[in-house]
Amino acid sequence: MNEVPEHSPRWVLRASELSQLRSTPWESLAPAAARCLVARLGVLGRWILRPEVFHRAMMQTGGLDPTARIPEGWRKPPRLPRSVGACWVLLVDEATRDRSALRPCFVLPLRWRAETAHSSAMPRALAQLADRVIGALANEPRVKERRWGLHLSPDGGLDRWDLSHLPMDCRSAWAPLAAALILASDGIPPETGIWGTGAWRPAGGIASVGGLDRKLDLALAFGARTIFIPAEQRADAERWTSSHPGVDIEIAVLEHGEKPDLRSALRSYVARSASRPGPESSLDLRRRYYLRQVDRELQRNYYIQDLLPELAVYYRDQLPPACRPTHLVTIASQSPELVILLANAIKPRRCLILYTQDNRGHMETAMIGVRRSVQSCDVQPRPFTKGDAMAGEIRQHVLNFTQAVSPGDVLFDLTPGHKEMSLVLALRVAPRGSYLFYLRHDTDPDTRAAIPETRKPFVELAGWPRSMPE
Repeated sequence: MNEVPEHSPRWVLRASELSQLRSTPWESLAPAAARCLVARLGVLGRWILRPEVFHRAMMQTGGLDPTARIPEGWRKPPRLPRSVGACWVLLVDEATRDRSALRPCFVLPLRWRAETAHSSAMPRALAQLADRVIGALANEPRVKERRWGLHLSPDGGLDRWDLSHLPMDCRSAWAPLAAALILASDGIPPETGIWGTGAWRPAGGIASVGGLDRKLDLALAFGARTIFIPAEQRADAERWTSSHPGVDIEIAVLEHGEKPDLRSALRSYVARSASRPGPESSLDLRRRYYLRQVDRELQRNYYIQDLLPELAVYYRDQLPPACRPTHLVTIASQSPELVILLANAIKPRRCLILYTQDNRGHMETAMIGVRRSVQSCDVQPRPFTKGDAMAGEIRQHVLNFTQAVSPGDVLFDLTPGHKEMSLVLALRVAPRGSYLFYLRHDTDPDTRAAIPETRKPFVELAGWPRSMPE
């Protein structure tokens, strides 16, 4: 949908009209008056008016101009936007009466756009908050690379409204604005089932918000699956949950260590808010999504399902023409997906996975993954111990595994495991004429996960004789 140019005519909602809505009980509205109000506010009314106002407006059936008809779907909460840059903030109006025609808490859908200024139709306090959010995220690489402006969402024509005259306290919009800006800079659309609210103090970190009960009520009404709140309000949320038995909404918290750190406070919120890109998306976009994840199992599964197939083809094409091994020797590590990746790249008939007891779980993950994706491969796990006996144990396992096998049919994976393990394989175990493989990669500083990328791997022939002196 096209954005509304800044010079285009807009409908203006002034503070005086907002004040009148606050003081008008919805029960006092005749159906005709309710219909006029709904028609006047249009798409904005869907966000800020109580559902009861729409029910009363629907009661007016006679003497209507066909153009004044209200779509039946307007009885239900509107859909949140899902485009890149979309976000939504929860705003509580403490001056609104309990039975006012105006919602005491409403959602305002917004959108971050690159290479623009903030819209002049934004509430001024919200535009000022957006500037502070941009400043706080100055160390996010893709945020600082571009200029960012905050706008009312174009979905349904909401951006045709001028809300700049509205006074509002929007400090609690900090967390959703910051999380959305990070995702916008990544080019990742938001997941509409994940909500958040939280203020930020540079000296103290995530701060509590007002009207939490109302915000939880609204999130429930919109069908949110999860809402992130300040950690210090966990007890308040638990009291709300206990008063709503059977409610299916997860309460998650925004928290950080003793030192206020915006990145750590938002990590889980950003990860959960990211909409999963499919395998047809660019590798760069899928990599960004992968690196944002904090749930290691979810991250690994995404790697295997949506990244590994393409990476495996790339690395297979990077192998020398003569390198077509039938036997793979590798080590289980904290990144078992690397074992599955290489097995998919070379499609070996047999695979030896060496492991220490502390990595037994990772070995099992790698073994299951290889067996599932390379079904013709015979996977053999073998344990070894760290310390002086390590080289001898690894050597014996490899000799048994490669008995009567030509060295040129064996590839030793030096990527996983500690350096000492890789050195043992390369210098004391791999026979002359076998292949040594190392996947050049970096690791994510937060999760220690291997960063998926296409870099030419190291592939060389081993130069040591098969039998080495003890």
